[in-house]
This record gives sequence, structure tokens and C-alpha cells, in this order.
Amino acid sequence: ALAKETRNIRDHGYYAVTMTTDERDEYANDPNKFDELFHSQMRKTVADWVEWADAKLAGTGMQCIVCPGNDDRHDIDEILAQAEHIQVGEGNVLDLPDGYQLVSSGWTNLTPWDTPREEDEPQLKERIMGVVAQATASPERLVMGLHAPPYDTNLDVAPKIDWETLTVKGQDTAHVGSTAVKEIIQEVQPVLSLHGHIHESRAAERIGRTLAINPGSSYVEGTLSGVVVELSGKSKLKNYRLTMG
Repeated sequence: ALAKETRNIRDHGYYAVTMTTDERDEYANDPNKFDELFHSQMRKTVADWVEWADAKLAGTGMQCIVCPGNDDRHDIDEILAQAEHIQVGEGNVLDLPDGYQLVSSGWTNLTPWDTPREEDEPQLKERIMGVVAQATASPERLVMGLHAPPYDTNLDVAPKIDWETLTVKGQDTAHVGSTAVKEIIQEVQPVLSLHGHIHESRAAERIGRTLAINPGSSYVEGTLSGVVVELSGKSKLKNYRLTMG
């Protein structure tokens, strides 16, 4: 029963730790100790994922690229970098089949939560454009994997948050994406841009010639959301399909 409950907790995106009631009280009364427990579980979970992925990917010839998001601490990059069959997307230009290239960054514009990878819009634009400048593919063969969705689109609508109390303001919604990301897409016009960050905004939208997609997220319900995109060797996007399961 315990093993089943532990797996259920993990399948919903949480960390399961077994302890005594005394240990629980000790962590509850010591925020620093609790924080270290949380981050140690995070590191262990990522290490377990890497081990699992390496075993599954070995000998398949499949390319697996992982890019941390704004909530992820920087120390997990080191764990990902140790993988044999995983490439780290953050801040890199990676070659894809048929001459396509992928530019990735998990950094976002500022949020109310003060997460590890967020910054002002001008800094974010400079960061991402610094990576884009390293790409050699034409815009027709360039894919961007940017965690922050473009501002004022169908990809960035979220419940409106009071930044002081960190509470949801009734049924109000707001556009919370990045102006820097939108400007970059408008200026560079990659064939495809993939986004996340705003879990509620599962959508696809054209920004000029670029197809921007946010598959959304519902991991707290034990469901994995994604998107399958087919790019042709003729510098065009053939089709895409949002997935959930």
C-alpha cells in the first residue's frame, strides 16, 4: 500500500518521503532543514530520471534534449550533463536532423515567485539573442525552445495574481508571457517556437511565419501534456498534434 501511494504521489509531480512523526515535526519547525530536504529530493529525482533515460535510450539512436525551466535550480544542470544519452538544451544551439537547429532557454520574465531562472525583459532578450546569434541555420530551419511564452497571445493567459499576497484574484485572467520572447519571434521568424511555463494556456498561434505552441501542463492530475511536430526536409512544418496521456 505504501509503495502504491508513493508512486501515486510521484506521478502527480510531488516528492514522497517516508519519515516518523518526530522527523516530520522537526522539518516543519526548521525551514532551512526542510528546504535542504526538498532540494536533495529534487536532485535525487533528476538523477533517477537520467539513469532511467540512459537505459531506455541506449542503442536507439534517438536524440533526447532536456532544458530546465524557471523553477529548476542550477545544480540540476550538472546532473543532466552527466547523462550519456541526453543533451542539455539550456543556452545551446543543437543540431537536429535535416539541417534544422534548436535554440533553447528555460529562463523567463519576472514572476511573483522569485524563481531561480527569471530576469527583467531586457536581460532576457539579451540572453536569448546571444544564443540565437550562434545558430547557423536559416530561420526556415530554426526551432526555438523557450520556456516563456510570447506576451499577449493565446499561449500566456493565466489566473491574475496579486503580487503582494500571492493569491489568485477571483476569475480574472492576465497575459503573463514575455515581451522579449515575442519580440525575438517577430524579429527572427523561426519556423517553430515551443513554449511552456503557463500551464493553463494549451494553444498554438501564428506569429508572422512562426508557429508558436504551448502544450500546457496538467502533471498535478497525473497527466503528461505534449506536442508532436513533423518538420520536412524542405524547410517547412508539415503538421503538429497536441497530445495528452
